[in-house]
Amino acid sequence: MLDLTTLPDSPAPGRKRSPEKHAAILTAAGVLVTEMGYERVSMEGIAARAGVGKMTVYRRWPNKAALYVDVYADLVPPDALAGETGSLAGDLRHLLTALFDLYRRTPAAAVLAGIIAAAQSDTAAREALESGLVSGRRGLLTGIFRRAVDRGDLPAEFDGNRANDLFVALVWHRLLTDPGRLADAYVETVIDTVLMLGARP
Repeated sequence: MLDLTTLPDSPAPGRKRSPEKHAAILTAAGVLVTEMGYERVSMEGIAARAGVGKMTVYRRWPNKAALYVDVYADLVPPDALAGETGSLAGDLRHLLTALFDLYRRTPAAAVLAGIIAAAQSDTAAREALESGLVSGRRGLLTGIFRRAVDRGDLPAEFDGNRANDLFVALVWHRLLTDPGRLADAYVETVIDTVLMLGARP
């Protein structure tokens, strides 16, 4: 566990930014969103909890949403979700099982729900969400669908982007309405629904 005691606020001219300080800020942001919810967290509060000056935070991230996109990426790294099982259903099951496990064990679900809520009225949050967690992660799923087409598990005309959007919509809907039910049973519901798009007549 990272010690969130005071760290040096700024590097000497010409020196790289401290990775320890960067990690302290991400850790502090994750702790605070668990304690008080995304809406009530401020950049100044994150800086104080991390033991750095607020300008240290603002030099790295222009706004809270951009910072929390990086918090989410740290908590839910793409490598933790990727896995080739040799079947479409297996790959989707691996991804969802790993994702829901991280949602249960880390603040990732609260982070994502907070960014989604903020994006409804905040342009900066909407842009951070789109670039970092929508377009930025699309390849995780479209890659799975592309491999399935190559294996012949899906028809050549299968629309991977449409399937991606449906997959994300199902997960995000449950995340926002009933996050406690993001469990193994829902994994199969999502898979069955998405696979219906590729069902041959």
